[in-house]
Amino acid sequence: ILPTTTATAESTIQVGNGAWRLVSFQQSDLTASLWTNGTLEDTDTGSGTKSPQTQLNIAAWYVNLTDSYARFLNGDIAEIILYDSALSATNRQSNETYLNSKYAIY
Repeated sequence: ILPTTTATAESTIQVGNGAWRLVSFQQSDLTASLWTNGTLEDTDTGSGTKSPQTQLNIAAWYVNLTDSYARFLNGDIAEIILYDSALSATNRQSNETYLNSKYAIY
């Protein structure tokens, strides 16, 4: 769902059925990981040289790499938390537990 320099973490979770989801994404060096409702959906490690990201897109994504942004979220985002470094597994799980108890997602 979220492109990185050479790695992409994707989910097969269906959207649009009215259910809330807790999504966590982490990029550390060339590895991208995606969790949905506390369950690891995908991890991908790319190769090559990591380049700095100059843009962050939330709720918009490419259909393929030659298109401009062609899909956009038609829904609500309750909360976004950004960090300037990758969280440890314990800290990520603590955040997910906090958000799940706050919003009763799963």
